[in-house]
Amino acid sequence: MVTSTQPQFAVVDVETTGFGKHDRIVEVAVVHVDATGSITKSWSTLINPNRDIPNAWVHGIKAADVANAPTFEEIASALAHELDGRIFVAHNAAFDARMVRQEFERAGIRGLNLIDNYLCTMLITGRVYRSSGRSLESALACAGLSNDWPHSALGDAMATAALLGHYIATRNVRLNGVQPVEALRALGASLPVAAPVPRGEGITKPGAWVRDLASGVPFKGFPNVDSYLELLERAMLDRVLTTSEINQLKESARELGIGQEEAREIHVNFVRQLGLLAWADGVVTDDERRELESVAESLAVEQDVVREVLQGPLAPKPPTPPKSPQPSESSAPKQTVESSDSPQTPLADQPDTWLGNFALKAGDRVTFTGAMELPRATWETRAQEAGLTVGGVTKKSKLLVAADPESRSGKARKAIEVGVPIVNEATFARLLGEMEAADHATSVQVDAVSSLQANLYEDGGEGASFYEEPEDSTYSDDDAPAAVVLAEFFAQADAREQLVLQERFAAVKPRTLDQLGQKLGLTRERVRQIEKGVLKRLRKQAKEGPIAELIEAIRAQAYPVGTLQQIVDSHPELDEQVEWWGAPLWLILDRLDDSFLVEKGWVCFPDLKTAAARTAELLQRHTNEEGVARLGELETELEPALLTEWLRQCGYQVLQGHVLTRVGSLPARAAGILSIRGVPMSVGEIFKAVGQGRTERSFRNALAATDELMRTSTEEWALRRWGLEEYTSLKGAIGVRVQRAVDAGEPGVPLADLLAELPGKFGVAESSVRLYSSEGDFELADGLVIPRVSENVNNGTPEESDRMYLRDGRWQLLLTVTSEHLRGSGCPVPSGLTAMLGVRYGEPFELPSELGPQKVYWSTMHTLGSIKRFCDALGLQPGDRAWVDVHEGQRFEVRRASGLTGATGLAGVAEYVGASPEGTEPELEARIAVALGLRADAPRRKILARFRHRGAGEVVDVLEGLWV
Repeated sequence: MVTSTQPQFAVVDVETTGFGKHDRIVEVAVVHVDATGSITKSWSTLINPNRDIPNAWVHGIKAADVANAPTFEEIASALAHELDGRIFVAHNAAFDARMVRQEFERAGIRGLNLIDNYLCTMLITGRVYRSSGRSLESALACAGLSNDWPHSALGDAMATAALLGHYIATRNVRLNGVQPVEALRALGASLPVAAPVPRGEGITKPGAWVRDLASGVPFKGFPNVDSYLELLERAMLDRVLTTSEINQLKESARELGIGQEEAREIHVNFVRQLGLLAWADGVVTDDERRELESVAESLAVEQDVVREVLQGPLAPKPPTPPKSPQPSESSAPKQTVESSDSPQTPLADQPDTWLGNFALKAGDRVTFTGAMELPRATWETRAQEAGLTVGGVTKKSKLLVAADPESRSGKARKAIEVGVPIVNEATFARLLGEMEAADHATSVQVDAVSSLQANLYEDGGEGASFYEEPEDSTYSDDDAPAAVVLAEFFAQADAREQLVLQERFAAVKPRTLDQLGQKLGLTRERVRQIEKGVLKRLRKQAKEGPIAELIEAIRAQAYPVGTLQQIVDSHPELDEQVEWWGAPLWLILDRLDDSFLVEKGWVCFPDLKTAAARTAELLQRHTNEEGVARLGELETELEPALLTEWLRQCGYQVLQGHVLTRVGSLPARAAGILSIRGVPMSVGEIFKAVGQGRTERSFRNALAATDELMRTSTEEWALRRWGLEEYTSLKGAIGVRVQRAVDAGEPGVPLADLLAELPGKFGVAESSVRLYSSEGDFELADGLVIPRVSENVNNGTPEESDRMYLRDGRWQLLLTVTSEHLRGSGCPVPSGLTAMLGVRYGEPFELPSELGPQKVYWSTMHTLGSIKRFCDALGLQPGDRAWVDVHEGQRFEVRRASGLTGATGLAGVAEYVGASPEGTEPELEARIAVALGLRADAPRRKILARFRHRGAGEVVDVLEGLWV
């Protein structure tokens, strides 16, 4: 019977958006396992990460699947109850524990004891099945188990739970101090609670949402369905209804009083209109047929309507109200409803009633979000080449292109908020194609007219423009907006000048003179003359009036620097397309005025480089020794948010109200961060604040390469100018205090004083203080640490040294190769090895070998010099084992040792000491005893005692389980 004192386990698996610290959990499962290895309960839920899911192909979870799922904050309380009081278990538990801990911290729940406090079945697999892979699939195969639902949180958690049960049954689970999770204690304040949504639940059938609309809504006259239709047109732009679009339609219907019956009638008419579009070219393709059927299903329109539409084009029916008393004529909008008996309208004459034709045109603003099939940079380039503007989501945006239209990225949420349509890549590609086709048709017309005009010019005289004056130009010269003035100027130019203005002046990527000359059939110099003449007249026009006033307003608002978006928000007309030019007003004014330049979204005087240089001069007057300036002390009229954005654009780091100007090297950044904080910081804290670099190891090395910084403890660094005590080593810190005592006439310093001061000040262990105080340059005398007067004595013996075994009549060291060995680092060895060689303290000892001299050291630590060359010669890899044989001080040799096969019991202990695992129990006991330097028939208590003296706890556990 399982008692409350026996361990209980919570086996966890998570599916995520990725592996980084900014990634989120999209599914979590917990399976309860008792002390016998039996599964007692399972729990799982999808989680809405409120961001895009770029790796849906890994786990099969798409944005649509989690649209109605709870957020982590909403299930945090439930998850805490599932974990509380249980040992956290996972396969690769370090990852699952980190992701769960991060999510709890984002929800404001801290103190969850999951840092290095878990049981990992991957690590157990590595110990039990040493020759197997470490994946869950490989571990299950070795245990004779399977996974019925891989790459789902519940499936993987159930499989891991079964694997845990297998390890419990084979007595391979060792908790080694792992404590139950204290989740409820960390939970603290109450959180919102939502029901879990396991995978596969919460997804409704397409079109079922219409049933959620009110039924039998009292008729109150013709409902104003325009806004609902407009919303429906945008939502169905890519012929797919996302969850957010459905929610918007439902909300619109509720506000307008549209019930189920009215909505169905509106949807039927919408499907009929789509059918008319499909018949526009006289043929309905299979793709169009499937698309129409899908749209009908999404809108809960019966397929009979689709079949009727597909029989042939019929006249469209505008939305009609349900039967009810007719409203007064004055209150009803004018609508014509054709009877079903009326003659069919010819296709060419059919009205395009309320469906609308969505199209992109040059200057429209589009935004991209998510990890797309084509690189985002490719889409942005294609969009810009087509004349579109690429930027963030604003009220003036035309379109948001999303890798997954169900995405809940920040851009997607903003688009939904301001009513910007969201489409996928395929739809955007279609819209681009339609745009390019329209541009091609226009280009052919311009080319034809330009050619005609060019011939006329050659025949004598400047031809008239083929553009007519705007019909709605009713402004006087004094009050006409700048865009109208520019449109009129364009209309009054001749055909060649108009083409020059479009292709050389207003284009995002202007054509060269040679390209334009080839298009017009003129020489390069002739095109230059035309350009010079028309620009001269244009600049004269811009010296006064509305154009000059608008340019002056831009200068005033953007000096010395500003964002294009900021200025467009103040002067919305700047973002409008100027008729015939094919460019937004701000671009034309930017090209007109040389005193400022719009570059990378900034309006700079006179350009980005010069504005950045002026900023550097301003900062230089306010920086301290570490190149740090306070934001509040900078003399500028820029608002704080804009100033911060601009400083980052210039390459500076803005942190906690300060600017770091010395950002060319990692040590310089570190010095700036320390200057801001004002107190010593750990390497990890500085590394995180720097926000860039290589690895923490290389970052640590970089800090040591500058005299500006110094170490004040094993982990903390400070500015040298602060005058704090520098920490070089524990030996050095003890030496300073001993010397200080000697200089004061004392024999030494009390060990108790060192133990009270050094661990807290330098972050060292008490055991290390004791060790260094009695070895090397110091010794203990009556509780005082004094300069050493007696010789250092090495009391180690091979018999009592872990990893040293008797082999071929000689004591040899059994090493497990690590990446440090292969990198060329030295490695610690038992004191018994240096004692056996007679190595003296502080005097390097050298042994000959076939690959050159090999050094052994004793200086507080007992160390072997690099053995990389021996490992390379033998082809050793991390995890391989090797014998280090010093041949009783005659020569040095490294040989490959047999690997671990995963044997258990006595056979496993025999493998551990480098002996063969084959044979009877007496034979195995004899081999183990001899390897330890005992007689072959040594009693078991002596074998156990020797392993205890060596500190081989795992082996002692095994032998006690067998013998005691």
